[in-house]
This record gives sequence, structure tokens and C-alpha cells, in this order.
Amino acid sequence: MRNQCLPRRSHVQNLFHVEYGKSAQSCLEMKTIKKLGQLGDSVCQVKIKGSPRGSGFLLFDKFVLTNGHVVKDIYKESSGQLEKKVTVHFALDQMEDKQESGAEVVVEEIVGGEYCRDVSGYMCDWALLRLGADQTLPDGLLASFGFLPQCGGICIIGYPGGTVKKCDPCFIIPSDNRSQIVERHRHENPEGVVGAYLDYNESPENIQLVTPNFFTDVKETLKHNRQNISYESCFSFGSSGSPVFDKDCNVVAMHTGGFHYRNARGESHSVIEYGHPLSIIIERIIIQIVEEERLGVLKKYLACFNPQHQHVMTNLKKLVESRNLTTFKNAVNNSVVADDERLKEFFEFFSQAEEPVPMDTESN
Repeated sequence: MRNQCLPRRSHVQNLFHVEYGKSAQSCLEMKTIKKLGQLGDSVCQVKIKGSPRGSGFLLFDKFVLTNGHVVKDIYKESSGQLEKKVTVHFALDQMEDKQESGAEVVVEEIVGGEYCRDVSGYMCDWALLRLGADQTLPDGLLASFGFLPQCGGICIIGYPGGTVKKCDPCFIIPSDNRSQIVERHRHENPEGVVGAYLDYNESPENIQLVTPNFFTDVKETLKHNRQNISYESCFSFGSSGSPVFDKDCNVVAMHTGGFHYRNARGESHSVIEYGHPLSIIIERIIIQIVEEERLGVLKKYLACFNPQHQHVMTNLKKLVESRNLTTFKNAVNNSVVADDERLKEFFEFFSQAEEPVPMDTESN
């Protein structure tokens, strides 16, 4: 196999035909298409004062996950209040006569989020929105959560361009191959480019002039963020917050942004796109709601099925211990926790001592 990005496919079935080869016939492909269609019902468009701003998806209960940069400009952290009306729309599969096909659901609050770099320099970019929905909502995608694969086919579902719900099948670019993609764009543009790193709720008109080191800066940024998933996608503006599914239809990441530029002819291109692993986001959600004592949100999370729950708990415990997050161990003394079996079991897990691993000894 050549060490370059495989060509994009225009249909989901083409993606999985390439991934599995001739042994995968239409039966498997159609099952996959149907399942992605069902999971896509949980994907929504995020609007601010009626204008499309990004994408998102119902993660669990009445909580939608999107990127922090989608809502950062209208959230007042000091008061914890939204300064403008935020709504989400789960249908919008088609638009006729400019009328939306799908009722709006109002966002009542942002229960957690980050749009900043952590102590290691990793850029955190997520927001958890609580809906005030009385109507029936689609299923949360937490039940389809999976860990990030290193390679293979993926599929992104969201609202690129702020229009209707779309699906883009593409391929993961292994971290060791990312620099080759950047160099390909550099060699294709010897005259130089006008470019910028953009969050994809921005307008392409917001691209700013940068130095000739654009492609070098992109390579360095990608190298520093090896945890993220990278790919080449047609999804750009308005698609931030879209779920990324693997070849088995597990949601493994959240599409976040890319590195956009215009060439000497004024044509718009993107070097590479990326998303944040959902596993990292879930860990950060749990840590934040525990530290801020949002136990009601935690109860809703724990009440929903997560096929990777035990793995998440094991990884979370390592983080809690490495960072000495005493809130997790002290919470067992909270009266709310003591009166709720699910919460009690959750917090007691962090107080359990690790079983010693027996050492092998040679018999004499």
C-alpha cells in the first residue's frame, strides 16, 4: 500500500467496498448504510439566533455534544448564562422553499465545556449542552461509543456549509503519514498560499494573511496533537461538532477543524482535517462535572448504556490518580452520593486499591 491518502469516495458503499475488498458484497454494505442512517438521526445542527453555527449530536439523555468554539462567543462564564438563543435541529435532511424540515429544540444551558489548552498544551474544544426538550428525542450515541482506530475507513455526518445533513466517507491518515499530506500541498503551491488554521464554525472570508511558514506551522501543529484523528474531508465550515464513525459504525471522534488556505489562483483548499477522540472528551466531561459537583448530570450519564464503560472507568482512574484529583475520593462522603447506589458504586471505584500483581519466582 502506498503511503499516501487513499482517494475519497462519493458513496458510503464505495468506502466499505475499498476497506473490505471484493469479499464484502452489497449485503454488508447495505446493512452499514442503514445503520449509519439510523445513527444519523441523533446528529443535529446548532443554531444561534436562528443562524447555523455548527453541528452536534445527542450523546446521552438530553445532552448534546458539540465543539466549544461553536458557542464560546455567546456564553458568559462568570454568570454561566447564554447571551443569545441557542437551538438544535435533529431533522434538516432536506430544505424545501427555504423552510426547515424539523422542529427546533431549545438549549437551556451549557453544563460543561472547554476551549483552551491544558497543562500539556493539548487543545481542548468541547461543550455539553442540556436541552429543554419535552418532545421525544433520538437515541444518544453513547450507546455506540468506541475507541479510536489507528487506520481504516471512517464516516462523518453533519451539516457542512450550514445546509442539510450530509455524510462524508473518508480515510484516517496515520499520524506518521500526516507530514506527507502537508508536503504534497506545499509542492502543489510553489507560488505560496494565503491560509490559516480555522475552527469550522468560521466563515471562509475570515482567512487571514500568514507568513510563508504556513505549511511548516501545520506540520508542527499536527505533530504536537498526535492524539487527534486526521483525515481529508469535504466537511468544512458549519460542520464542527459532527460525529465521526468507524467502519463498524462506532462513534469514535468529534470533527473539529482543519487547515484552510487559498492558492495563488484564489481557489480554496484544506490541507487536512481533524477530530478529537471521543474517549478523551468523555474523560474530560466526567472530570469537570465531578469537580463542579454536577451530580445530577453524572447520574444521567451513568444511567445510559456505554459499551466501553469499564474501559473508560479504568482509564479515568489512572488520570484521577496521576493528577491527584481528591474530589473523586472525597465524594463518597457526600450525602447525595451515599443515598444513590449508582453514584456510590461509581465513586467507590476510585477508592479501591489496586490488586498487587504477583511476581514470578523460579522454583529451586
